[in-house]
Amino acid sequence: MSEDLTLAKMVTIAPNQPITLPPEFAKTLAKPNAILIISKTSSEARIIPTDSSETIKITITIGRLSQKFLKDLGAVIVKNKVSFLYTTGLCRKGKLCYYEGYIDKNQIKTNLEIFKSEIEKIEGVTSVTITTIK
Repeated sequence: MSEDLTLAKMVTIAPNQPITLPPEFAKTLAKPNAILIISKTSSEARIIPTDSSETIKITITIGRLSQKFLKDLGAVIVKNKVSFLYTTGLCRKGKLCYYEGYIDKNQIKTNLEIFKSEIEKIEGVTSVTITTIK
């Protein structure tokens, strides 16, 4: 007998109609809170469990995506011991690239202003925005 790897349930998506998680979903998430993230490009939704009722979103705008940017960003992330719940990126043809990351507020072990400042110093970064999602 095989063991299921996933849980699934059909839901109706309508404005102002809440989606209720079945008990087995809540039990599997096993955290008091979650962030709901939807991709505007694929319409895929994710529910990511968190300990905190707040999540920090970091949006980085860069001129173009490069291995150097990824390496330098990785070094800043490791140095500051930042653990992301979710990251994504998008480059628009002939335009800027965007990198987004979400962090559980209870898991932040660094000063966010220092972290932001270090990211802003990476070659090619044009802006860094930090937003608290409650």
